[in-house]
Amino acid sequence: MIDLQILKRLNAPTREQRLEHLREILPTAEFPPAVPEYINNHIHTTYSFSPYSPTAAVFAARMEGLSTAGIVDHDSIAGAREFLAAGELAGIPTTIGMECRVS
Repeated sequence: MIDLQILKRLNAPTREQRLEHLREILPTAEFPPAVPEYINNHIHTTYSFSPYSPTAAVFAARMEGLSTAGIVDHDSIAGAREFLAAGELAGIPTTIGMECRVS
């Protein structure tokens, strides 16, 4: 479970602030070991309907012991670069996708 104070910092107004906060938080973060079977490549972020920024989503994935994580926001890849950067900082492999609505 992600601490609400950490979530607030990782949901800062700008991408740069969020990634800087992640850099500050990571040295003292205690993550469980990654479990190879724990994979979620269908995570939504604030670019869809989730309360998690791309940076917060990466942190939450690490806190849950995921071995890899991917975002698939609705009709948008706007969070892709941030998600990839956060994944690199946090040491978790990441993937990017997009859930497209078609009519």
